[in-house]
Amino acid sequence: MSVLLAKNGAREAILCRLSELISPLVYAEIERIGASRADFPIGLTELRLRRFGRSSMVLSGENILLSYRPGEKDMERLLDKLTGGSLYAHSSQLKDGFISVGDGIRVGVYGDSELVSASDVSGVVIRLPLGRCSCIEGIFNEWQRHCKRGMLIYSLPGGGKTTALRALAGKLGGECGMRVAVIDERREFIREEYIDATVDIVCGSSKARGIEMAIRTLSPEVLIVDEIGAEEECRALLGVGRGGVPIIATSHAGGIDELLEKRSVAPLIRAGYFDRFVGLYRDRGGFRFCSSGLGEG
Repeated sequence: MSVLLAKNGAREAILCRLSELISPLVYAEIERIGASRADFPIGLTELRLRRFGRSSMVLSGENILLSYRPGEKDMERLLDKLTGGSLYAHSSQLKDGFISVGDGIRVGVYGDSELVSASDVSGVVIRLPLGRCSCIEGIFNEWQRHCKRGMLIYSLPGGGKTTALRALAGKLGGECGMRVAVIDERREFIREEYIDATVDIVCGSSKARGIEMAIRTLSPEVLIVDEIGAEEECRALLGVGRGGVPIIATSHAGGIDELLEKRSVAPLIRAGYFDRFVGLYRDRGGFRFCSSGLGEG
């Protein structure tokens, strides 16, 4: 294990997992750059590997080009590790542009066709969990004070929505002792974080199917769903709300007006399924948030 990893125990498991997935050459380059940065490794949030160009990483919001250029064989080896040696078993995920690897790591995949084989993949985006949400106490207080039906958290991509949800699940299932059902389509919630909490994680299926399974079998007191947007999953949530189960969900948006412009999400908002809307924003290496009800400015 490198000295840098040993110094940063909070990210040790995540970075060890990353080092297992990617080429030793690119990982060594990341460490060389990080050795001169005070924000490494805690500020490392993303790695992009491009078949037809230079790779890059995101460190504290800064895009840094790497010299590493993965060739066809490199990309095949990477995909083999990401899929556990079975590309076919992940074919449905590939068609949707992602691969589930667990440990809170999100992997996006893109290319020029339907992504049915390794040769179709032009690049891979590996996003690492951001760690602790610095404003989680404030968001949790908003939930306790204002929410009976639900909360919708929004931000631009990479704004910390999933990080906030992971922390909220732990607080609701830990401090509050509520039965929490998490719909984790992309395996971004780490089960070990909830061993002392009443949190049940439904993973590996579509959000719509996971929602149906959770309501039918888990009798949750609160349902958590990350990144809603597809009409099928929003229809499933409409059924949940009618049954009286509070919902905490996230969606990509820069504000409430943008949320109301989403055809799939707007019916949930207009039906009053959310008492509170929380916007997340990056701020000096951490996060800040704003909270309001519908129509409150």
